[in-house]
Amino acid sequence: MTSEPAAPLVWNHPAANIGARGVNVERAATPVELEALKEALGVLAVDTFQAHYTIKQEGKVCFRFSGTFTAQISQACIVTLEPVAEKVSETFSVDFRPPDRVTEPEQQERSVLDEPDVEALTGEAIEAGRVLFELLSAALDPYPRKGEAEFSWQDPKAGAAEAAKLHPFAALSKLKSKD
Repeated sequence: MTSEPAAPLVWNHPAANIGARGVNVERAATPVELEALKEALGVLAVDTFQAHYTIKQEGKVCFRFSGTFTAQISQACIVTLEPVAEKVSETFSVDFRPPDRVTEPEQQERSVLDEPDVEALTGEAIEAGRVLFELLSAALDPYPRKGEAEFSWQDPKAGAAEAAKLHPFAALSKLKSKD
C-alpha cells in the first residue's frame, strides 16, 4: 500500500475554531517548509513564500478561504538549464463545503472567474497549506526561459552544406513526381 507524500505546508485551521468573525492570517514559510516546497515542486529554489488570507464562515458548515500569496522561485531555464528567478503573486478565493454540497459545474458556458473554486471539507480542518501549495504549483511558469536564451540545433551528422539544404519540406520534395 502506498501513501501520499506529506503536504509541504501543513497549515490547517480547525473548522470549529473559525467562529462567526473568522480568522485573519499572515504567514511566511519556514526554512524547512521552503525546502519541502522546493522538493515537492521540483524547482531549483524557493527563497520565500508568504501568504495573507482570511477564513470566514458562510452558513453553518461552509467556509470562504481567500487572500493573496507571493513567492520567489528559481527554476531551470528550458534552453540553458541556468537558474531563472521568478516572482509569483496570486489572489485566490476558495469555498470549503461538505462533500454533499459540492456539485459539479453545469454544462453551460461560463467564465472561470465567475465563482470561487470549491473544495470538499473532508475533515475537521480547513487545509490552507495544501490549497496554497496547489495554487502555487499551478501558477508557476511551465517553460521558464532566460531572456537571451536561444535554441539552435544542427544535426551533428549533417555537414554544413547539407544542413543548409534541409528545410521542413525536403522529404516531401523527394516524393514529388517528375514529369
